[in-house]
Amino acid sequence: MSKIEVAEKLGRRWTKDKMDRIYFALDEIGVIKVSRYGTGNVSEAIWPDGEKISNTRASRLLNVKFWFDVPTGTICTKKDWGGADDVDVAKASSILETILTGVIV
Repeated sequence: MSKIEVAEKLGRRWTKDKMDRIYFALDEIGVIKVSRYGTGNVSEAIWPDGEKISNTRASRLLNVKFWFDVPTGTICTKKDWGGADDVDVAKASSILETILTGVIV
């Protein structure tokens, strides 16, 4: 299965003019496992390797937009607010790349 096919199964495709993107919700595809309080706030977050991540860092990471840019075949990100840690964004991007390529590291 190609990266695009995997991305389409896991994300939501959006196109406009010359833009063609597939957006992902990290907690829905296994990049980060999140438990929530009844209010919707993060109560616990864990990376796939078992490392815990603080609730604040997880909340900030979940507010970063992650997408697969179909024309270039790359994963892109955009921080909207909250100052997500660059290390967390890089780790999430790496995990997402692993999921899309089917390569287990």
